[in-house]
Amino acid sequence: MAFKVHYIVGVTGVFVVLLGAIIGWIILPMVVRNKIADIIPLKENSESFKRWKDPPVPIYFSVYVFHVNNPDDIIKGATPSVTEKGPYVYRETRHREVLSAIDENDTITYRQRILFEFDQKASGNLTEDDVYTVVNMQALALSQVVNNLKVMNPAILLLNTALPKLWPTNTSNPLFLKARVKDFLFGRMPMYCNQSLSVQNIDVKVLCEAVKIFKPKTVILDGGGNGIHTFSLFRYKNTTYDGIYAIKMGVNDVTNIGNIKTWNDSTKLKNWKSDSCNTIVGTDSTVFRPYLYEDGVQSLYIFNTDACRSIKLNRDGFLEYKGINGIKYVTDESTFASVLENSDNFCYCPQSIHGITHWGGCLKSGIVELSSCHSK
Repeated sequence: MAFKVHYIVGVTGVFVVLLGAIIGWIILPMVVRNKIADIIPLKENSESFKRWKDPPVPIYFSVYVFHVNNPDDIIKGATPSVTEKGPYVYRETRHREVLSAIDENDTITYRQRILFEFDQKASGNLTEDDVYTVVNMQALALSQVVNNLKVMNPAILLLNTALPKLWPTNTSNPLFLKARVKDFLFGRMPMYCNQSLSVQNIDVKVLCEAVKIFKPKTVILDGGGNGIHTFSLFRYKNTTYDGIYAIKMGVNDVTNIGNIKTWNDSTKLKNWKSDSCNTIVGTDSTVFRPYLYEDGVQSLYIFNTDACRSIKLNRDGFLEYKGINGIKYVTDESTFASVLENSDNFCYCPQSIHGITHWGGCLKSGIVELSSCHSK
């Protein structure tokens, strides 16, 4: 009788272990996966939708500034000496304005506006009123315009005589300017196109008209009739929209959540030389599919409107942030490599720039050409 009791207890114990294994390894993960698939999709008025529309998680934008120590020596051919300053930290507040949401097509269309606000606490002793000697980005942009004119010698003479007039506060060396951080990041740095119309100022007029034609995003054209254009690196991003997105809601397949279907009503860009570089893939970098670990996802893609391209991210191990385990993804090493290292990048090559590009107008590793991206 005791043997039977032991036998029954033993069988029951094995059954309980098997049942626990089945529940723990099969049923429970399925229940959790189904629950995730139910709560994560961007269904209107859902909690995930509200958090996606107005992200509660703080997002920070950090900027490092390079102060030029020897601007006058550089003009004479010396090696540049710079000092890194930063980071100047800005907090991003994002708001997505939904234009349409169609569950049947698993598609939500929206545009997003980003507000940048200086975070003094995160920036420490640094302030937006700090003054540095920086490269005159506007002058460099004009040199690229001159490069596009295909008549180098006359155009260079035009540039040399016009620069001191466009920036009269630094006539001896207009390729470098002293400026406050707030002015060249999000403020206004003047470019004086308000010269009187005369033979002496024809150089200024030609270059200023060229700026109107190319319309770089970083330049705000004179809107008050005073003939003064203004420049800043990131003002065009502040409180403005960066296009219209149509993305997957994740209703039909939660692993597709956030994937961009179109941007500005197109699946491709028009900035580069081939479809492989113009194709839009990935998310806008603020939302990713679930089950990255469970499904062994090795690569992700994000689409960046500032770079006008999709960027590949590769898995690079695991990490812990405030007690939460996560997976680390980093930019693929070949993304910004020269064509000598990654031939697939040939379609990103600009036209030839003397002293910077290799054959065929291709840049060296780590340098990205964005002029075609930042012209309106």
